[in-house]
Amino acid sequence: MLSLATHLSDYSPFIEARFGHKVRCSLIGLGVVLVSLAISGEAEAKRGSQLGSLRGSSQSLDRQQRAARHSRLKLHHSGREVLRSVRAHKLVKVTPNRYLQLANVSYPYAHPDLKQLISTLSRLYWRSCRAPLVVTSLTRPKREQPRNASHRSVHPAGIAVDLRVPPSECRKWLRDTLSSWERAGLIEATREKRPPHFHVVAFPHKINTQRLAQLRGGSQSSKTKKGSQRRVAKRRAAKRHAAKGSRKLRRYKVKRGDSLWKLSRRWRVSQASIKKVNRLRSSRIDYGQVLLIPRHRG
Repeated sequence: MLSLATHLSDYSPFIEARFGHKVRCSLIGLGVVLVSLAISGEAEAKRGSQLGSLRGSSQSLDRQQRAARHSRLKLHHSGREVLRSVRAHKLVKVTPNRYLQLANVSYPYAHPDLKQLISTLSRLYWRSCRAPLVVTSLTRPKREQPRNASHRSVHPAGIAVDLRVPPSECRKWLRDTLSSWERAGLIEATREKRPPHFHVVAFPHKINTQRLAQLRGGSQSSKTKKGSQRRVAKRRAAKRHAAKGSRKLRRYKVKRGDSLWKLSRRWRVSQASIKKVNRLRSSRIDYGQVLLIPRHRG
């Protein structure tokens, strides 16, 4: 398109002499339209290539701020304003559970749509890696932003979350998942280096229950699958070992007048074995204490 517009401008004197001034102006206008379309197409292609790359840019910050303005979100300047929004139910509390951990989060509050997104992501992460997803930051007032934070950050709006970079076996899964969700237009994600974390911004106007239910995680690598299979096998082996060990022990509640020596004579086991099973440092036992007694082999 650019080359066509250039040729039109080169031949404009000849066109005017042959066809007239009006035709020349019309063709020049057409060239301007073609140039603008070419520029916009290149910009759109560049934006499309950046989506899913998890690389921060000025355009990425623009999209984050547009999401905050579109949802008419307030930027909180102090902790008092954050708590005021919590009481007004504009921000909700994010509580840790089996799938999610909070690490040094000063204000564990987020926009309701962001909380739903984190809940979905943590459950998918647990299903793939058998480990909790760790959140290091949520809503952060402007007055408590770190020095290296951008002045255009949307952490004060409550739609941003920072995630700890997981071990290598789960890092690829999280990176692929965030990348696919970014291409779907639900989030804007960036892999930050100082300190290392994933910065994720939710787009509330594009998130709903139906779309969250359709979300899927990234593909699980063979290494991650083998690691999770080994962990499951170890847990099952530990349960079998504990059950097998419990069949070899009996529970006994210490009565008045009992001593370790009397119990060893009664159950025909050594005092050392009783102390080892119950992790006793001395031969003293107390009334009412529950002991595990090894069964006599004979």
